Amino acid sequence: MRVGKILNIPIRIHWSLLVLMGIICLYDPESSLLSVAYATILFGTVLLHELGHAFVARDFGFETRDITLYPFGGIAQVKLQKDPIKEFYIAIAGPAVNGFLCAIAFFCHMVGVPLMQEVMFLNVVMCLFNLLPSFPMDGGRIVRSGVARQKGTDYETATKKCLKSSKWMSWSY
Repeated sequence: MRVGKILNIPIRIHWSLLVLMGIICLYDPESSLLSVAYATILFGTVLLHELGHAFVARDFGFETRDITLYPFGGIAQVKLQKDPIKEFYIAIAGPAVNGFLCAIAFFCHMVGVPLMQEVMFLNVVMCLFNLLPSFPMDGGRIVRSGVARQKGTDYETATKKCLKSSKWMSWSY
């Protein structure tokens, strides 16, 4: 479901996210307002993370078809070319946004703004989780960009190597 545009990038919410929000509200109606507030902060943070990818991709001349938010996170549909250096910068942009948001939340927490401790925690977890060296997470894309830059390694071979290591990494989840 399309909910708007940010700098000409369509923003979508998958129907399952709305169902999940409804279930949360029905499960505990007394605290549903607080639950919706937490969910809004969470998915606002995910949206900013994905916009980080989209804006850096735009700086490199790549189009972002859309950003879709799901119950488990978000996906920026960027039309990439096989350029490992550009892929590195696009991949690191999302976690960098989380680091920046964490710093802002820290300073807001220091002056007494409520909920900022939770926002800091959320952004640290999102940053670290996304940096796991498992494909297709941001960390996996960063690793692929490094492997693809090795002399004599084509992009397809780099992707296969990352997928093989990601398979082993998935067992730890």
